[in-house]
Amino acid sequence: MRTLSKLTIVLLLSCFSYSLAAQIDNSNPSIRNSNGVVRQQIEVPLELYNRYLEEAGLDPIGSESELVTENNTVILSYEIPEINKKKKAFMPTSVPVHQPHFLQKELSLFSKEETPTPGTFINGLDFDQDATNNGSYTIPPDPHGAVGTTHVCYVINRSIDCYTKSGTQAVGYSQSLANFFSPLSPENSSFDPKIIWDQYENRFVAVTLIRSGNISRVLLAVSATADPSGTWYYQAINTEDDGCWFDYPGLSVDEEAIYVTGNFFDLSSNFYCESNVIIIDKGVNGGIYDGITSSNENIATNSDFAMYNPVIEAGTGNSTTLQPTHMFGTTPTGKGAFIVSYSGINNGTDEFLQIFTIDNPLTTPTFSHQYINVGDIGNSGAGLPDAIQPVTSTRIETNDRRALNSVWRDGKLWVAATILPNIGVNANQATVYWAKLTANGVNPVTLDMQGEVGGEDIANGVATFFPSIAVNASGDAGICFSASGSSTFAGAYGALVDGNTGAVQPTVTLQEGVADYVRTFGSGRNRWGDYSKMSVDPVTELFWGTNLAAAAKGTILSGEDGRWQVFIKEFVELVNSNCPGAISVNDNAIASGTYQAANVLTSTGQIPGGRTVTFKAEQIVRLLPGFRANNNTDFTAEIAAVNCTNALPPTVVEERTEAAVTEETAITIAPNPSVSETTITIQLIEDSHLTVQLYDATGTSIKTLLPLAWATKGDQVIHFDSRDLPTGIYFVVCRMDDGISTKQLSVMR
Repeated sequence: MRTLSKLTIVLLLSCFSYSLAAQIDNSNPSIRNSNGVVRQQIEVPLELYNRYLEEAGLDPIGSESELVTENNTVILSYEIPEINKKKKAFMPTSVPVHQPHFLQKELSLFSKEETPTPGTFINGLDFDQDATNNGSYTIPPDPHGAVGTTHVCYVINRSIDCYTKSGTQAVGYSQSLANFFSPLSPENSSFDPKIIWDQYENRFVAVTLIRSGNISRVLLAVSATADPSGTWYYQAINTEDDGCWFDYPGLSVDEEAIYVTGNFFDLSSNFYCESNVIIIDKGVNGGIYDGITSSNENIATNSDFAMYNPVIEAGTGNSTTLQPTHMFGTTPTGKGAFIVSYSGINNGTDEFLQIFTIDNPLTTPTFSHQYINVGDIGNSGAGLPDAIQPVTSTRIETNDRRALNSVWRDGKLWVAATILPNIGVNANQATVYWAKLTANGVNPVTLDMQGEVGGEDIANGVATFFPSIAVNASGDAGICFSASGSSTFAGAYGALVDGNTGAVQPTVTLQEGVADYVRTFGSGRNRWGDYSKMSVDPVTELFWGTNLAAAAKGTILSGEDGRWQVFIKEFVELVNSNCPGAISVNDNAIASGTYQAANVLTSTGQIPGGRTVTFKAEQIVRLLPGFRANNNTDFTAEIAAVNCTNALPPTVVEERTEAAVTEETAITIAPNPSVSETTITIQLIEDSHLTVQLYDATGTSIKTLLPLAWATKGDQVIHFDSRDLPTGIYFVVCRMDDGISTKQLSVMR
């Protein structure tokens, strides 16, 4: 009888030409050796394993074998390389474990087609738990969060909570904001809290607001260290100003100051008064960051903070909601944080962003103003439509067009808001809008790129709203937002924007809603949000999102039973590889080269002898029936970080020029050869994400003809001018959900 030792089994598994994507069980022991290799195990039913051996031409084993457990299963070991988080990669939940083709239909016995992604996920406070902290129920929850070097904290209306970044609740949390801010003796329940991480000083900064009668106050707290369970320093600021009270704070920091913006409303009529910014000296040496606080809350007499109206200071501008820009890195010399607003400012045709620049913010501040024309990005004459949801006719409020947050990093300023597009797949529904601008502090601010994050890749007709934006060290932006539609309960989502091309990657779920949501407290307003928060990890540069989802219904009050819950997610999926999410490599003669997919790579193709081929994906590599690597083939399948940014896989140029064009997807180019204007028509057999790029004959990316977008079935037409290209051979490469299609283009001069 031919038998195998456990060592031989492992070697066989590394060579066999079929695969199964098996879920890693994090409870299983893993051993890391000095080479960074992680050894994992999966458990396979004996019957299936014997069928595997039979197909391989080996004798089956019996239940008495030392390889068989008391559960009549076989433990298979395999090794995978440990991925360095500093390279923005993450450990996959699926790794290739080889399997004969007749087991493919039995995948569910020990693997899931869709496995949860790695990364920390925190179930935050809900409608009832917040009430337990405070003694009464609250809407809207206003979720806002921050991630530090060791902890993640979030606030909602009237509660604060903190966890370690591995998901363990921090000592002393959760608690009511009334208790947290008790050193400042709040008069009543506070509202509109926010929290951020000051990456310059490695500590958390939190604010909340008080309004009681004619009293209006900002309550400020700064952690003494990176540990939120330790000491906090507190300072209150009296914000009653000429009979007006302070509402809807924005919060940011730069190297030397804290910025709090807000809208003022009349204490008697609640009519709008103005929008101001409070600039607070951090006081690292002798101020609040050093634990030196003051009982003097008066802006006029306390030299540690001052308040300004940017419109009055600049002598021009539109008085509307302001957002202070969270600054990262070395700020322009002598400059403070930029102040940004939108609110649908327009001239009847085009819309405008509004930017205020502050010189010498802590000494003698001077404000300058600029409008940025962003074109006709939406119908600013109509209110934002509220979001549809299943089951009920009561919609979810999407609020308005105000800028919701802004970030500056390495000379680039990003801002997020909600708009009402006039055209495209998102037309006439609330849609997330983002813009990237160049703001070096010396030259006028200019618009680089802008775009939308719609909900069509979640489901048809899904509205997106309450966005927040963060930027990592690579210059890519992560956006966290809410979404709801006729078939989609209100939930939390995220997306990544490529900082170079503006391509928006497919939406990633933070947490889906599970029920319809109606909770008005008799006001007639079904409020949601009023914001979300995307943060960037100061250690790993991964994005973390804090947002809401509609929870199971319950807690009936006045006939209403909608409930919300906060969720925090480490978005390990939002890593920019510029690779397609999924590709299929099915050529009869696969060319030498590296084939990459951000999520899943499948193949039924064949590799001729003498060729070197690497399949690489961050989630799953599937070798399906029909796949064959012939003798004398150097073939590697890897679960690892991918990066398609700077070069096209050589297969597209070498041999997939025609083979990659499937029966379903055809590309036509006219005229071809091209001398000037050229039309590219892509025939899609089904709805898909689509991005189109142009490469030269060396595989170098020349330009993006179509940033990543959701495209519907049928002809997609692209017009471009080739007159800036030298004579030569080029390749138009279309990346879709189901693969890559390529067409050769000749340019003549």
